Amino acid sequence: MKTLYIVRHAKSSWDYPELTDFERPLNKRGRRDAPFMGALLADRGDVPELLVASPATRAAATARAFAEAFGRDFDEVVALPALYEADVDSYLEIVRGVDDSYGLAMFFGHNPETTELAELLTGETIDNVPTAGVVGVEANVETWKDVAPDNCRMKFFDYPKKYKSKKR
Repeated sequence: MKTLYIVRHAKSSWDYPELTDFERPLNKRGRRDAPFMGALLADRGDVPELLVASPATRAAATARAFAEAFGRDFDEVVALPALYEADVDSYLEIVRGVDDSYGLAMFFGHNPETTELAELLTGETIDNVPTAGVVGVEANVETWKDVAPDNCRMKFFDYPKKYKSKKR
């Protein structure tokens, strides 16, 4: 069994028009929601062995917050430029390239690809993974290269607004 957590970066700021899309930071809500979601997963024991993130500022900042919640150093997060603007087919090929020594991998990326990948693999209609949302996918496979829609199922779909009254 392999488990994939697909994370959409937390809410980003549009307050700095001089910045490129790649450089946009998290806004106040994003800086609140990313640590909350990381802690939620950590409290449940849903801690990945591998963290891979788009190097875009907002995705990297989200990955940093999750890593801290997992008690991991940010330098353990693999920055993968191909995740920035990857289409769903490329995203799936990246997942299929994960080393088989990892049983649980977490990817931090962007929409619409996070939603498209989650829907493709699970067969579920999600419509939109909200910012800081996480889709857990279980693949009934021995090797990452075999991950495909016909051997995956949704383990969970969590996002900050689901826990609005419980936010720390």
